[in-house]
Parts: sequence; structure tokens; C-alpha cells
Amino acid sequence: MRVLYDKDYIDSNCTIGYEESYNVDNTAATYLTNYAIGVIGVIAAGAILLQSSKHAFISGIPMALFFGITGLVYAIAGIAHQLTKQQGDLVGDEILPRLILALGVVSNSILIAIGVTLVTKNITWVIRIVWVIINLAVLLHSLITRSGVYVGVLGFITLSGMSVVYFILYIRTRSDDGQRFIVYITKSVSMVILIVSYIVQITLAGKCGSLGDSYENCFRDCPLPDASVFNHNALFHVIFGVGLGLFAVAQLLQPDDGFEILSFFGYDQKNERNKDGSKDEFNDKA
Repeated sequence: MRVLYDKDYIDSNCTIGYEESYNVDNTAATYLTNYAIGVIGVIAAGAILLQSSKHAFISGIPMALFFGITGLVYAIAGIAHQLTKQQGDLVGDEILPRLILALGVVSNSILIAIGVTLVTKNITWVIRIVWVIINLAVLLHSLITRSGVYVGVLGFITLSGMSVVYFILYIRTRSDDGQRFIVYITKSVSMVILIVSYIVQITLAGKCGSLGDSYENCFRDCPLPDASVFNHNALFHVIFGVGLGLFAVAQLLQPDDGFEILSFFGYDQKNERNKDGSKDEFNDKA
């Protein structure tokens, strides 16, 4: 069974027949690192829910959903990579990628809502409608075309925005005596690490992956030692896992206000928020 592409073709230094349909990535390094991110996401989601149950369980739901769905996205991606034997496989190359993109849009939309509530408490219906239209349009496009271009663009914008938001919160809380300002810069850095992971994946895809003629040329231009064993996807997953794990630790140390996040979706219980002791982080030190 192949571990990536046509191993005989790679081992022959590209001197025997080239079969383009084998231009898929099902290396162990790729799908195992996918599963590792899945584990990080599920553990983070569970830990956040357990922590929030000490105060008000519902306050931890938004961030737990972000981590849980993100973990699910990468776990399913691991299954897709492991199952796909050649281009056009119904489950691994057609159905699962669409499911992955759809869940990715949901995960990203939650992060957008979190970012908006960190910036302002005045969430109008216009903001909510724009949020729905953008995410729905990206979702439908990805399901119909199986293209992740717009999902990636929206994700890049979201992560960049979140990094800026957390950095502003860091600036505004530097005079605090506690650890809060340190946690904010940690959250900002974790967003940057996630962005870097995407940049690495996109930059190396044409040299170490299935784009262009990299496979046909035996990955000669790939800077990685052996792309047929550990390629750009595996490297992307490792970097992404570090960023996601760092973000999870920061959230456990200083959770974002779950009630404010839920207010984006129209939920608001002042009594529970007061009991939880949550505050508007953006304004309480301004």
C-alpha cells in the first residue's frame, strides 16, 4: 500500500511512468499530526467546560465549541488523508473535504463572534446580518466547489484581527498587578503562530505537495529533507498544533467572557454574568 503518491516512482528518482491520479497526500506524518490537533481541540474543549462549570456552565460553551469543532475538523481531515488512495475517491476526496470546509466555516464564524464581542458591547442586528451573509456565502461556495480559497481568506482575516484585538487588550492591561496582561499577549502570539502555519502550508504546497509539478519532479525544490515522508502538510499541522495548544492554555488561565460572546447570538442573562464575575475586558481598564 502506498504511503504517499507512487512510492516506486519516487524511489526511481522520477525515471519510470508518472501516474497523476496518485498525486494525493496520505503520508502517516500528515494524518497523525491531523489526529494530534484533534486531540488538542477535544481536550481543550473539555477542560474549558469543566472549568466554566465552577461558575456558570453556559459561559464556557462558545470557546469550547471553537476548540471542539476545530479539533473535529482536523480529525476528519486526518481520516480523509488516510483513506484517500488516489484522486477522485468518493469519500476521502469528495465528501469529507466538503464536510471539513463546512465545519471550518462554523469554527471560524465562532471566532469572529468572539472577536466582535471583545471589541464592543454594542452588537447591532446589522453586524449579525453581515456575519450571517458572509459566513453563509463562504459555506455554500465551499460545499458546491469543494474549494477552500474563501474559507482560508476569511480564516486569515479572522486570525489577524484576533491577534490585533488581543494585543490591544495586552496594551490596556499592562499596568495590572495580575497575570491578565501576560495572558493577552500570549493569546495574540498564539494567533500569529496559527497564521504562520497557514503561510508555511501555502508557501510550500507548490514545492512539497500536490500543487504544480512538484510530485512529477520528485519534490526536488522542496526544502524539507524528504517530502515523501514529512511534507508541508505535516509541518503545517505541527505549527498549528503549537498555536492552538498555546491558545488553549491562555484561555484556561484567563477565559474570555462567555456571556459577552453569547450576547452576539442574542443571549443575555445579567444575573448569571454578575454571579460569574465576568467583566467587559476592553472597557474596564480604559
